[in-house]
Amino acid sequence: MDNKQDEIEQLEFDDEQEVKSTEPVEKINEPINQNRPIPNQQVAPIESDRLVDKNVEMSDHIEVQASSITPQSPIQIHKSKDPEEKIPFAKKIYLSYVQRLVLLLILFVAVLFCFFSLTLESFALKKPEAIKYTDTQETNYRVYLKQNNFYEQDYLEEDMMYVANLIDKISIDFNYKFNIEKKSTVDFNYKVIGDLIIANSQTKVNYFEKEYTLYEAEQETMKDNKEYAINQNVEIDYGHFNDLANSFRTSYGVNSDSYLKVYLQVMKDGKKYNVDLANESESGITIPLSENSVQIKFDSDDLSKSNEITMERALIFTPKIITFEIITFVLSVFLLVKIIRLIAVSYSPKSIYDKYIDDILKTYDRLIVETETGLDLEKYNVMEIGKFEELLDVRDNLKLPIMYYNIAKHQKCYFYIKNNEDVYIMRVKAVDLEEANQVEKKDTKQTPELRTMDQNNTFSI
Repeated sequence: MDNKQDEIEQLEFDDEQEVKSTEPVEKINEPINQNRPIPNQQVAPIESDRLVDKNVEMSDHIEVQASSITPQSPIQIHKSKDPEEKIPFAKKIYLSYVQRLVLLLILFVAVLFCFFSLTLESFALKKPEAIKYTDTQETNYRVYLKQNNFYEQDYLEEDMMYVANLIDKISIDFNYKFNIEKKSTVDFNYKVIGDLIIANSQTKVNYFEKEYTLYEAEQETMKDNKEYAINQNVEIDYGHFNDLANSFRTSYGVNSDSYLKVYLQVMKDGKKYNVDLANESESGITIPLSENSVQIKFDSDDLSKSNEITMERALIFTPKIITFEIITFVLSVFLLVKIIRLIAVSYSPKSIYDKYIDDILKTYDRLIVETETGLDLEKYNVMEIGKFEELLDVRDNLKLPIMYYNIAKHQKCYFYIKNNEDVYIMRVKAVDLEEANQVEKKDTKQTPELRTMDQNNTFSI
């Protein structure tokens, strides 16, 4: 019963808009034929005699008392003209069982298609793609001089001979540029390194070598772009490194060639973004030490290098795609559960509501006309009927057919009789029948078997 309750609550389309009239309601406890004259209007001939004697108390049906109907007030006349107190069930759109099932299937297929499209988009589906990229490296420097009686300018430009004793500092500008054909995401780490090397003058074998980190930058990421550039300046204290080289030579009395190699080291990492690049790029200059005159040389690596990589499409770990995949997956599971539950309802045993409606339709088949068109109740004087046998009395008095309008399959329907400006209506809702049945079970401690239609003597709403 709990499983069906979820279905019942979901399919109560217009319960929240039921009339809650604040004006006094006139109650008619006398028989209808004594209070309301039968109009002389001629109608199509209809079977006037009931199929069963109306004095018989329908002993073969289930007794159910809906919580929304008062047995002592079988008929209530709504006199309020406030549109908000009317019940416009003709203007609402109700979907049949088949329509709901088809709609859920269409939504499920659409959401599932989106999920698989996003998933397939994340994997390698195309052939490997060759992409070219270029590392461009350029180094410039200036030699700043100490105070002297010969040079009027503060610094000297590149490609000159410099007197070692006049050198104060050397300012170096490193310019690096990375270009790739296709937008990519790559992590960059770079630092400026100074290698102090003291080697044998003849064999060129190193006596001493030490690496100094002159500058180190934090990691930077080129996100979905084709270009990345580095512009970094460092200043070299020439006297400090020259003194280290001279001290080594005089301390150990060896003939040596000393120099300081200063270069920019760039480390690229694109593997986690499916971009496999050459890891390191270096460019710089070589500064002689322990010499009377100095000629600075550019490294041979100070050129533009072109490379080619093969980029294969793989799983794309982007927040947007992951978010949409999770949403579509959850929606597809939710819709699948709804479809299964909807199908299960059609194969489940008949509910109290279905048994009650089926019994009425079978017993009074010749008195009831099923319609697929609802009424705009705002245009009529609505009189609520509490029991079906009272509606039968109205039918006998007015000689008009009882109309059956199924609003939501297995959940809600109306039985009504329309007489000019008046509408006599009995509303039947599964939720009311189920709640009444639960209350009766709790109060009387009856078993479900005692609630079947074959074992009860009367039924009422």
